[in-house]
Amino acid sequence: MISQSTIPTTSDYTVIIPYISSQSKFDREAYSPAMTGGRASSEEIDQVLKLIETVSSGIVTPDQFLKSWCLRFVLPFILMVCFQLTGCFWYNLQFFWGCFTIYVIGGNIWMCLVTSKNNAKTKENVQSVLKLYQDAFQRKGLRWHIPVNFPLYVELFKEYREQQYQVNIPVSQYQPVSVENHETATMAQPFLQK
Repeated sequence: MISQSTIPTTSDYTVIIPYISSQSKFDREAYSPAMTGGRASSEEIDQVLKLIETVSSGIVTPDQFLKSWCLRFVLPFILMVCFQLTGCFWYNLQFFWGCFTIYVIGGNIWMCLVTSKNNAKTKENVQSVLKLYQDAFQRKGLRWHIPVNFPLYVELFKEYREQQYQVNIPVSQYQPVSVENHETATMAQPFLQK
């Protein structure tokens, strides 16, 4: 149900491991040791992903939220229409529709608040669990990151690649700028010239 365009692709600097909603687990095939130059084995990644899955088992993915919403609101609406068409409501029809409207509005507010609160708490728990492994991975030049839209994927940053890139930049490309140089340059060339 969620489009794959919301999940970024793996790049030279980041490994993206998507969540498979139907299986309630992360895609193990999205990672291979060659992606990090052998710095982390598949077993190490699998161990961390299993722990993340265990801690985040109660998180509600967008697919699950949509299914729950349909079961709670669309299905009862269809039943209300069917009851009305068959004539099962022979008394005070407005009362039932009024109650249903209150149910939908209150239910939507409650569902959104509870889901976002539970997802935020679960994300905090996952962050604290990842702290246990973060030092070991940082020694290898890797760092786990939980994105804003967490249930869809997790990221493994290749910090060693960023360090290699910074080391390989020629010194001639660096142009130090100091506050004094910037101020004298702007004073020498005023903005308004006639």
